[in-house]
Amino acid sequence: MCHIVQEMSFQERLVLCYSVLNLQFFFKKEESAMEKEESTMEEGKTMADREKEIERKTLEVVAAILRKGDCIFGTEKGYGEFKGFWEFPGGKVEAGEHPEEALLREIREELDAEIRIDRLFKTVDFDYPHFHVRLHCYFCTLLSERMKLLEATEGRWL
Repeated sequence: MCHIVQEMSFQERLVLCYSVLNLQFFFKKEESAMEKEESTMEEGKTMADREKEIERKTLEVVAAILRKGDCIFGTEKGYGEFKGFWEFPGGKVEAGEHPEEALLREIREELDAEIRIDRLFKTVDFDYPHFHVRLHCYFCTLLSERMKLLEATEGRWL
């Protein structure tokens, strides 16, 4: 049985999961970066001046929306600054790699599992003072029931 309210449509669950599991990570990171930046700014420089000095880096990131019936799989981050936050499995696209290739690789690295990428759901762009994130979200299907959490501390069907 899923942990999300059963009366919600699949689309509503997806939006809820995306909002709670994924955006929480990015907003927390943004607040932390801004606080640190403001505390280390040179006297007389505004935040806008400082932002102009920083070259904005674009990070290409992929996420698997793994579906099982009406449920979606989420993982709890098991390492780094955001240990304990929930997200969709996936990760950064490496240089020269296509997003779909990166997603297959990331799922093998994180879940020791093979997936089929069904289709692109949505690409979302986030602008931050120090970087830009382009997140490619794909609907995916596990090719077997076997999954092993290699990086996350917990995984749940929501």
